[in-house]
Amino acid sequence: MPDTTTSHRPAAPGLGRRLLAEFLGTGLLVGSRFGRSRGLIALGVVLVIAMALAAAARSIPDIDGPGERVYQPQTVAQVRDSYEYGVGSVTIDLTAVPLEPTDDLEIDGAVGIGELIVEVPPDATVVVDATVGGGMIEAFGRESSGAGAELSHRRAGDEGAPTITLDLTSGLGAVEVRDGAAAPQPRPATSPGA
Repeated sequence: MPDTTTSHRPAAPGLGRRLLAEFLGTGLLVGSRFGRSRGLIALGVVLVIAMALAAAARSIPDIDGPGERVYQPQTVAQVRDSYEYGVGSVTIDLTAVPLEPTDDLEIDGAVGIGELIVEVPPDATVVVDATVGGGMIEAFGRESSGAGAELSHRRAGDEGAPTITLDLTSGLGAVEVRDGAAAPQPRPATSPGA
C-alpha cells in the first residue's frame, strides 16, 4: 500500500531569484569592503534586466510559453472576449467568422513582449484603441511608435456592417490591425467536362 502521509510541496515562487539577489547583495557588500565588486556590479545589472523582463511577461494572466499562436475562430461563439499571451507572436484572424449586422464584437488583446496582429473582415466597421509600452502600432495605414505609443482609430465599414471594437496592448513590441482576406465563398458544383 502506498504511503499517503507524505506530500511534495514545491519551493516558494521566486525563491531562486530571492536567494540569488541575497547572494549578490552580500557579495557586493563584501566586495565594497575589499574593493573587488566590479564583476558583481555587471552581473547585478544583467540580472536586474532579466528579472524586469520576466516580471513584465508574468504581468499578463494565462501566459503560454514563448512562440507563435494563431487564433482562427469559425463562428461568433468561438470568438473570445480576451486573448492574452506572454512572449511571442499572436495572430487573431477574424476573417472566417460569419458576422451578421447585429454581431458586434468587443475584443481585448494583450501580449507582454512580442507582436499582436488582428486580421478583420474588410467590410466590417473597426474601432481600434491600442497602446504599446515601447514599440510600434499600425492600423489601416496609420502608425504610432516609440515609448508609450498610442493609437485610436475608427475605420468605417459597409453600411449596416457589424462593428468590431478592439482594445489592444503590447508591453514591448508591435500591434497591427489589418484587413484580412475575405473568407472564401463556396463554389457551385460543376459537372465534369463543363
